[in-house]
Amino acid sequence: EKDWRALERASDDLIEDRELAMIAVRQDWRALKEMGEGPRNDYEVILAAAHQDMCVLTLALDEFPVDREVVLAMVKRNWHVFAYLPPHLQADREIAEAAVAQDWQAWMYTPDQCRADPDVALLAIKQNPDAL
Repeated sequence: EKDWRALERASDDLIEDRELAMIAVRQDWRALKEMGEGPRNDYEVILAAAHQDMCVLTLALDEFPVDREVVLAMVKRNWHVFAYLPPHLQADREIAEAAVAQDWQAWMYTPDQCRADPDVALLAIKQNPDAL
């Protein structure tokens, strides 16, 4: 079937299939709901879903348990992901550093506790002395 909703009836093996997950989430990010834990923790699958609309990332991370390391890998690949993370993930120092290290503009999305961290602030200032 060409409709991602067919996953509702899929076997356990199919819901863990990465290639199927990529096809499904490109149709509709909500296919993540039907996928197994493996694809839901694959940053390529999540980014493919988020490609439709980065705001989807916020919804997906609130709705599905996603490993912190997957989120960190996504941010390291594309700092823009950081802007759409739930507050508890934006407050993660390592995730914030990964974003700000790529582009000082990520500083605008860091919560106060990360802004108070001299290492995070220095990453932004090195790129743009007027960042703060």
